Amino acid sequence: MLRRIRLRNFMSHVDTELELADGVNVIVGPNNCGKSAIVSALSVLAANASGDYMVRHGCDDCSVTVTTAEGDEITWRRVKGTPSYILNGQEFYRVGRGEPPEEIRRALRLRSGDPDLDGFDVHFGHQKQPIFLLNEPGSKPAQFFASSSDAGRLLEMQKLHKDNVIASRRQRASLLEEQEAVKTKTAVLDQAAALAEEVAQLEFTYRELKELDNRIGVLEQEIQRLQRLQRQHDINAKVAQALDRLTEPPVLADTSELEKDAAHLRAVQLQIKKTSEDAQALATLRVPPLMEDTALLESHIRRLFSLATRVEYSRSLMHTAQTVQEPPAMHDLAFLAHRLPRLIELHRLVTRETAVVEASDKLVPVPAFNDTSELSEDIRRLRTILTSVTALERQVQTLADLQPFPELEPEEQLAEAICELRSKTANYNYLAKKHLKIQGEKVQVEAAIEAYLKENPVCPTCGSEMKLEVLLRGRCQHGA
Repeated sequence: MLRRIRLRNFMSHVDTELELADGVNVIVGPNNCGKSAIVSALSVLAANASGDYMVRHGCDDCSVTVTTAEGDEITWRRVKGTPSYILNGQEFYRVGRGEPPEEIRRALRLRSGDPDLDGFDVHFGHQKQPIFLLNEPGSKPAQFFASSSDAGRLLEMQKLHKDNVIASRRQRASLLEEQEAVKTKTAVLDQAAALAEEVAQLEFTYRELKELDNRIGVLEQEIQRLQRLQRQHDINAKVAQALDRLTEPPVLADTSELEKDAAHLRAVQLQIKKTSEDAQALATLRVPPLMEDTALLESHIRRLFSLATRVEYSRSLMHTAQTVQEPPAMHDLAFLAHRLPRLIELHRLVTRETAVVEASDKLVPVPAFNDTSELSEDIRRLRTILTSVTALERQVQTLADLQPFPELEPEEQLAEAICELRSKTANYNYLAKKHLKIQGEKVQVEAAIEAYLKENPVCPTCGSEMKLEVLLRGRCQHGA
């Protein structure tokens, strides 16, 4: 079925385009407006008519373009007396005279006519030849009626048509059976929506279970806290009940002086204990030599060591400065001018440290000390033991603050929920595998139908192209 007709430089049409509707299309208008030219254009397109009567006066070329319902675009052109065809962008040259190429006839669905009827144009009724056969020579009507009275050929054609109808019915029944089988196989797919809803419900249930699990943990902690408070409340109630039976304590005299004496006594006892421990630790030590007041000497020694370090650093700087070669002459003295104050300050420090060293050379040598390695070792061991005792005290304090382990509540409900969730998960996995299997069978059925359509692309009833989507819908739109 044609959907669009376009004429360019064809007879009286400069550039005319017609959009056709479904069914019968009627073109009306006054005389000499180009109605017959449209029929002539279709006749030229279908029969590749010769001559140049169709080319508009003053033009070198003309064309007729039609678009079919299947989406094919077919163009007939005549350029400087040479006709050609274009089918969906593919050009056909050197078509000569007579029938168009087979591809064009197949796209237009034109069948080759009977040789006995070559003289008759059965598709178009021309405006200037309204009378059928009566205005033809006698041989033409005789040839036509002779061919139409061939009963044998008509019976043969009738039998062939009957066989085609029977084969088509069988094929239709087979296709209907296949369609029912496909429907039966794909009916399971209708459960996919319900399965998706069930999966969503399972996911929602799982989230609720997770929330309930979290809430159970929080509630268990709250229950444990309430139990501890209840036990503490019971203890406090018992203590209060016991205290209610007690009488008021007697009035005590002023014990501040006694408390002071007791505190002083405890301090004296601690001092005696510490002194005893120190005496026991020092009993094994050798008697140290008699020494004079060494505070001043220690001060001088520390200062001497500091001065010696600074003198050594100054000597290192002096040695480094002596080994440095003379710098090359430079024009820019800004850097030296920047460093000069620092060098002057260093020279002043070196001079001062040298004077300090010379003064320290006049000091009396430091007296020799006895060997204190054993005392140092004892002090180190005491410090190690003290560190260990401190760590143990911290651990004991930490363990004392810990609470006993809470009693676990029964988890039967949570276990039942977990079992139910596992069961639904297994059911979901089984349905998912079944869905994948059905999808595979659907693909195989579609592949079989596509293979059949490749072998039989044209509908035997209407001659239109059969498509997979149309067959899956269960009906063929003949002529659409």
